[in-house]
Amino acid sequence: MMSKLKQDLEESCAFLEQYKGKAKNAVIFGTGLAGATLDKLKIHRRVSYSDIPNFPSGKNDFHKGELIAADLNGSPLMVMTGRVHCYEGYTVQQVVYPIHVLKELGVECLVNTSSVGGVNKNLSKGDLMVLRDHINLTSLNPLIGYDDSLGTRFLPGNFYDSKLASLAEKSAASEGISLKNGILFFLPGPSFETIAEFKSIEKLGGDTIGWSGVLETIVANYRNMKVLGINCITDSLNFSNTPHLKEISNVAEKSSHNLYKILAKVINLN
Repeated sequence: MMSKLKQDLEESCAFLEQYKGKAKNAVIFGTGLAGATLDKLKIHRRVSYSDIPNFPSGKNDFHKGELIAADLNGSPLMVMTGRVHCYEGYTVQQVVYPIHVLKELGVECLVNTSSVGGVNKNLSKGDLMVLRDHINLTSLNPLIGYDDSLGTRFLPGNFYDSKLASLAEKSAASEGISLKNGILFFLPGPSFETIAEFKSIEKLGGDTIGWSGVLETIVANYRNMKVLGINCITDSLNFSNTPHLKEISNVAEKSSHNLYKILAKVINLN
């Protein structure tokens, strides 16, 4: 597996030669969350995922699917507009492949954002929440079958960088933004949770429910990258029994303006 991965990475990075060493920070934008930041970027290069050798290109209408090299208020930044998911039929290794590419291009810090369902009753639609931790009971782990040639498999359980989280919280406070903090419960999707599942997740300590982000976070840690996780609460059984993807995207788009304000400070100060 590892020799095939290394070969694929060589091909991807040869195509992305002009991206190498341009930014130590990268952001993955979840559903609807890229809008406000994209409007502020000074873009140097952009390429469709489908044009990058071995890169998963996605089938989700709410993920544009571009890798962008840019400056955000003068700070170099790599941007991924969307991701692929296991629920689309992609393998775990395809889902995390972009993280390996980012590392090979020189990225050291990853801001991993996603639109999620709220479980904690103190969370409101449109809130942003920085991750303290996650709960992964899916049995999906991208490090199965890996060796230690690219990183350390037997990772400690602290996947989210406390200094980056603190920086995000201070940045939000300076902008007058209420940034919550909590724990993401990871599920594979694509079916929305039943009422019984929702109540069980609440008892297990999950503040939000997400179908993405955790697998990438695990591999980022394997590759010795620091991770800041930020959720946007777009729906919840506390709000409605019938979440729709278009509504989820609209809520995220509105919250993208506060997300931009936080990112601008974090990227500038990190």
